[in-house]
Amino acid sequence: MAITKYKKALRNFLIYVIVIVIMFLILALFPNTASQDLTLYIPGRGFIEGFLIFVGFWTLGGIIGGVLFGYLLAPLYLLVQKKIFGRNMIYGIQDNPKSEKFKVFSRAIFPALMAINFSLIFASKEPFKSEIPLPLPGVSEDWLELMNFLITFLVMLSISVGASFAIFSPVWFVLDGGLVYSNQKKVMEKQLEQPIMGRAVGDWYMDLLKGYAGISVIISYLLIFFPFLIALISNLSGAFNTIVAIINILILIPLVFLIALASIPMLIILDLIKESRIKYIRKWANRFGIKDHVKISFETIN
Repeated sequence: MAITKYKKALRNFLIYVIVIVIMFLILALFPNTASQDLTLYIPGRGFIEGFLIFVGFWTLGGIIGGVLFGYLLAPLYLLVQKKIFGRNMIYGIQDNPKSEKFKVFSRAIFPALMAINFSLIFASKEPFKSEIPLPLPGVSEDWLELMNFLITFLVMLSISVGASFAIFSPVWFVLDGGLVYSNQKKVMEKQLEQPIMGRAVGDWYMDLLKGYAGISVIISYLLIFFPFLIALISNLSGAFNTIVAIINILILIPLVFLIALASIPMLIILDLIKESRIKYIRKWANRFGIKDHVKISFETIN
């Protein structure tokens, strides 16, 4: 049953790995890139370094950030929301509907956007840019500058992917645990003229985090890399420049989805241990005084 549930996701991850391997094997055919050292922070050169960035670090970073930091930070997320932002609220536990569907993109898109946002910020910082060597003979200075920024951006993703999943994963713990709250007590005691509402604690965090991983990130990404793509197209002369341009375009345009695909092993692990995660966060909820099981519903009154 488990293998059938994850069959499509595993197939997509395998295709992603194969495509990455093929792209960097093609680049390895050219002397300029076969021995190219992208950064001092990652071991290896050329194909090995590229494979480590797109498959090794993105996938491993997602697993470490998503699983380990999910367990470490989920209780803290719950405590902060309840003690600081949830005063005069009623908290409870609601059982979520069961689903046999395994969704990748609905969960991975926003962490991927946040990772891109982090990398865009750090890629423009001089301390990080200065570490990227640029030994590509026969390439113009403007082209080197663009490549330098792109390489720095992709290398920074090796760190920011894991960091973004470490930030989002505790939210998934709280969401899957069915932890909810209502403003009923606050409205009744203070006689406020506002609707009585029930909400998931995880949704509160999702709305907060989406501000750092929403449409603004997509706009910033397009504004930064659209000139880069134009420069790539304008330099389509010779086999080397053409192939480099095509590969970069294939990476940059669907980058959000590539990060999501790289996170599939982490998402599968989280789904496999879902019941354990639910018990874990509910145990902490009990310690924080959240014990009652509740049911929030929306009813039409004629």
